[in-house]
Amino acid sequence: MIVRKDDNFVSDVKSKTYFRILTEIFNIPTSNKTYTVNEPEIIRKSPLNIRKYFARGLIDTDGSIYYDKSRRGWTLEFHSINENLILSVFEILSKLGFNPRTKISKYSKVEITGKLNLERYLKIVGSSNYRIYSKMP
Repeated sequence: MIVRKDDNFVSDVKSKTYFRILTEIFNIPTSNKTYTVNEPEIIRKSPLNIRKYFARGLIDTDGSIYYDKSRRGWTLEFHSINENLILSVFEILSKLGFNPRTKISKYSKVEITGKLNLERYLKIVGSSNYRIYSKMP
């Protein structure tokens, strides 16, 4: 069961099988994952058409889309303090033919810019997040 606790979602795993899948196959640590979680090896070794859904899930949950007035264009960003996740999303977007930019700092990000690129992202990767679709003109 997944429940909201403050600003986080907590998964209470009661199934030994489900727990083993998360920890042994996907290598998800049982402790705080903020800085330590990586793209699971099983996904990293998968074809690009599978890996794109990993990036999509991260962007759907921790991404944003906005019109940047200074650049006069649209931007899709994924923010994280976990550099490994930023680099994984950067690699996936690059292999999909986008020209993402990245900034590694305390709060790192990867972004793609331009209305045509964002439309292409939605066509190739898609989104399950209404706020991403609703902001596009």
